[in-house]
Amino acid sequence: MISLRRLPIPAVILSLLLAVSVPARGEEVTADQAAEAEQLISQEIAKVELWSGTGEDAVPLSRSKSSILHWTNPTQGAVYGDVFIWTKNGQARAVGSVVKGYSPFTTMSIEFQSFSREPLEAAYDGRKIWTPKVGDVEFALLEGAPTPSTTRPARLRRMRMLADAFSVDATVRNDDSVTRRLRMLEHPIFRYEGDTPDVLDGAIFAFVEGTDPELLIAIEALKGENGFEWQYAIGRMNSIRFEVRRDDQVVWKGDQLAPPWPNVRRPEKSYFFLGLGNVALEAAQGGNVSKAEPPKN
Repeated sequence: MISLRRLPIPAVILSLLLAVSVPARGEEVTADQAAEAEQLISQEIAKVELWSGTGEDAVPLSRSKSSILHWTNPTQGAVYGDVFIWTKNGQARAVGSVVKGYSPFTTMSIEFQSFSREPLEAAYDGRKIWTPKVGDVEFALLEGAPTPSTTRPARLRRMRMLADAFSVDATVRNDDSVTRRLRMLEHPIFRYEGDTPDVLDGAIFAFVEGTDPELLIAIEALKGENGFEWQYAIGRMNSIRFEVRRDDQVVWKGDQLAPPWPNVRRPEKSYFFLGLGNVALEAAQGGNVSKAEPPKN
């Protein structure tokens, strides 16, 4: 996978905006805005901490040191975002997308999606914000998929083929008459191999508007009763309505969550939206140092 992180900011923006042809709405992000957004996002993501489990059993999750995907979405205006991943034992547990707007809105926000089989706890700036429960997102068997290969390159090819069998339609908020087919990025935004014997391989694929990840599908080779098998889970990164098909058969429907907007701020749900308001660069930026315990309130 080509890493946009290695490109200078102007090249990043150019590559993103040329990646897909979409109708523009408002202004597009400039190179100077992208550079500022990167600083603001780095500042705010350092304030986020996640744990797997609860109470005394909570274990800090590891966050990707840098963004796994830079994105823009001209159909929504001048917005710039970065995606981060949190892992436990090498396995993806949660995804967060941080966005800075320039037009038509100027605020910042973070969207979270859990892919964890255990309850999670998250804090922002030392304040507990998100406590998703088990069962809100579930992994299901990919019926008809062959047994995972013993070689890593072959498993990646298979995961791409499995992901390509999915199609995602997104309905415009508050207008059921307008539906858009999302585009799947060719390469997974994250690939992982678990550090436990039950996880052989895994990857997360993004279905995007512009290059904005609106819906994610995690595909994993997990140990079942008869050996390793392919499983998948679907997670939203937007509160609009979705319909997901696999080989033209509907396998998942996600209702529009907002409005009313309190629906996306329910801490027990797997998808959670945190509004940050208008954020300014701070004089000094501290590192992301995990606390020994999650906050108690």
